[in-house]
Amino acid sequence: MSSPLHFYLQFIRKNIGLFCLGILIGLLIGLVAYWATPKVYRAKGTFLIDRLPFRIVQDNSGDAETERQLVQSLILSIPGEEMRNAVAARVGVDPTDIAFTQHDRSVSFSSDHPLCANIEVTATRNSRLGVVTAESSDPEFATKVVNAVFSEVEVINKIAGRLMQIQSRLKLGQTESENLVQALAAVSAERIKYKEQNDSLDEFLAKKNPPQAFPAFSDDATLNNLKTQLILVSSEYDALAAQDTFGGKLAGKKAELDGLRLQVQRHINGLVAGLRLSLQIAGTREASFKKDLDDVQQQSASFETLAAQLAKGIGDFRLREELIKEGDASLVSEASVIVVVDPAYTMRIPVRPSLPLDFGFGLLFGFALGGGMAYLRTQLRPHSA
Repeated sequence: MSSPLHFYLQFIRKNIGLFCLGILIGLLIGLVAYWATPKVYRAKGTFLIDRLPFRIVQDNSGDAETERQLVQSLILSIPGEEMRNAVAARVGVDPTDIAFTQHDRSVSFSSDHPLCANIEVTATRNSRLGVVTAESSDPEFATKVVNAVFSEVEVINKIAGRLMQIQSRLKLGQTESENLVQALAAVSAERIKYKEQNDSLDEFLAKKNPPQAFPAFSDDATLNNLKTQLILVSSEYDALAAQDTFGGKLAGKKAELDGLRLQVQRHINGLVAGLRLSLQIAGTREASFKKDLDDVQQQSASFETLAAQLAKGIGDFRLREELIKEGDASLVSEASVIVVVDPAYTMRIPVRPSLPLDFGFGLLFGFALGGGMAYLRTQLRPHSA
């Protein structure tokens, strides 16, 4: 008894002509289908999230899973209506001719309208790599679309560069503010001390006390030295006066004594004036430090507001464009947040349709067609008695 495989092989051998005809027809159908189907070309480029724009100055150490999710979110936030409009403007087509397959309905390709593209942005699993893929019936247009996406994405680097400078200035402002607070505290304490001394001096003088006896002047070495000399000269004068009332030596000592008294008075006046001036200087310095501190704090507040806008602009396309146009010229900088690792290049071989795949389906169809024709011929052939 023959096996089914042997039966089928004999069946094919007897009808080999029909099988060959069917295969030939199937291959022709596959070839016609290949040429009739619009060609779809693909361009692909790769970019890298070098660092998160929100952590340009801050410490990047943190939970690895959170970091990975932030990177993935940043990559997947690229597709959107604003990005589609911007890319369409860059390549010179209507926005309806561009579609992000994650959000939009795919664009249909046709030979009479080649300048349209479907874009897909994907994140490589467990890495910082993102891939931008564009499909179009025009290979060069697909390449332009991918590179246009990269051009728009790299705007983030400009925003991040400004954010980096703002954050650096904020850190400098914070350090300057801390220094000013310390200096202000010191000069305020100094002003309070001089104010108390001046108030005490006014009260002391109001009681008709001699200014040289004011306790705050007791540590002045020059005043103490003048007082000592005055005491000595006064003693010498008293001794001479007891012996000679009108002598030339007495007159000289008298002149020396008057001179010392004048020096003491002048020095006391200088100490009083110096105490008054010290209070004024301390008050002026305190006011100056307060103004400087207010200026630094106001500038820091404006920087914090701008930093918040820049951070928001990384995810808000419209705000991002406004910040780029209206940004401070002194803050023009770029940061390597997003780096294009592999720019798109033109691929001349279409990804769809596939000639080997069409021939393969044609071969299967042709084999089935040949088998069907052979079966029909067998059924329609008259059976021998």
